[in-house]
Amino acid sequence: MRVLRRKSDNVLQLVSFAGLGAAIAVLRQDLPGLAVGAVLVTIGIHTARSGLYLTPDGLVVRNLFRTWRMPWDDVERVDLGSAGHPRLPVVMIRRRSGKPSVPLWCLQPSPRRQRREQAHVAVLKEVQAALREGAPA
Repeated sequence: MRVLRRKSDNVLQLVSFAGLGAAIAVLRQDLPGLAVGAVLVTIGIHTARSGLYLTPDGLVVRNLFRTWRMPWDDVERVDLGSAGHPRLPVVMIRRRSGKPSVPLWCLQPSPRRQRREQAHVAVLKEVQAALREGAPA
């Protein structure tokens, strides 16, 4: 199994959310503080697990709030699109089955390194190359 993810981003998000959640729970020392802290720690754990998993059976896309599983023969193409509210640019996996396309929020490019369009194209090429290598013959 191959995994595409931004490890440094995943670790930074895990530490940020979990640290903030723990700090709120400790500082508040009440039930609402504990609840908010638990939610933030859970979000941190989900961000640490996010990524595009290429398995022999197909793809598993783990975004923050949702996980998609799709067989290799359902993958039509990977291209740039927009998703979310408000609509934001994202790499999308288009499906043959007619089911909705899957956004790869788990592989958002860092705008610090390049202009936004160039960064999204770089992520797109990375995903396309990984799918070519990982797809069964």
